[in-house]
Amino acid sequence: MKVSMIRKTVCAGIAAIILASVSTAQADSAVWQVSNDRHTLYLGGTIHALRASDYPLPAAFDQAYKQSKLVIFETDLAELSSPETQIMMQQALRYPQGDSLKRYISEPLYQKLLARWQSMGLPPQLMASFRPGGIAMTMTMMELQRIGVTAQGIDEFFHQQAVGDRKPVAGLESVAEQVGFLAEMGEGDEDVFLEGSLEELDQSQSFMDELIAAWRKGDQADLERLILTDMRKELPTLYQSLIVQRNNDWLPQIRNMLRTPETELVLVGSGHLVGTDGLLYQLEKLGYRVKQLP
Repeated sequence: MKVSMIRKTVCAGIAAIILASVSTAQADSAVWQVSNDRHTLYLGGTIHALRASDYPLPAAFDQAYKQSKLVIFETDLAELSSPETQIMMQQALRYPQGDSLKRYISEPLYQKLLARWQSMGLPPQLMASFRPGGIAMTMTMMELQRIGVTAQGIDEFFHQQAVGDRKPVAGLESVAEQVGFLAEMGEGDEDVFLEGSLEELDQSQSFMDELIAAWRKGDQADLERLILTDMRKELPTLYQSLIVQRNNDWLPQIRNMLRTPETELVLVGSGHLVGTDGLLYQLEKLGYRVKQLP
């Protein structure tokens, strides 16, 4: 597996990830204007965690924000960060009492995971209780901190700005739905999912450099290659649940926004925009005009 599944999922919208600064004065951005004959909204691809050096963001994001009356995220970010939700997530990421990861993966893989887990200073007894999504998310977050990914991501940046500016905010899915997607990652494909996550932890820096460069340019082909191609091939069930199903749920909501006079800024993980299952292609197929901002 060339690219770890957890990094792909984080980029798609549930926990994502990055690095690198690229000069793009004459380049396109990861923001698109979507319109019909009467109404317009902006659709921006996001990275869910950044380094301080990745700011300021490309100017197109600020341009779209200033021209929008509402800001729409994948979910309610205030509720997502609440203590109650954090408790719910911790519970969802663990197996029920009496169940354990050892039942679902090979012993050699379990031992490799355990060695890496302990090398990060994590208690071994904790790993056994985590489901695959919990293990992959925990190790990814630890690795991101190690390579300097400690600044807020684009979603949180604009959520704070919108709250400060008293702009209305909303989510495309409930917090419970998003927690469910994260908790179920890798279920049924535990060995493939965790082996890929483990193998690619050591390549996080170079992968994120490449990812953030593609994101800054709004390069759809590179974003699809980096985020979706291997997931679609090697973990098709995860691809359907994490990308296709959610895109299909979000598309009618976005179409409804294009029937209202207000201009919205919709911010979702970059993996949700690209490819033939992506929101940009689907909107174009439905006859909307889609224009990439410089």
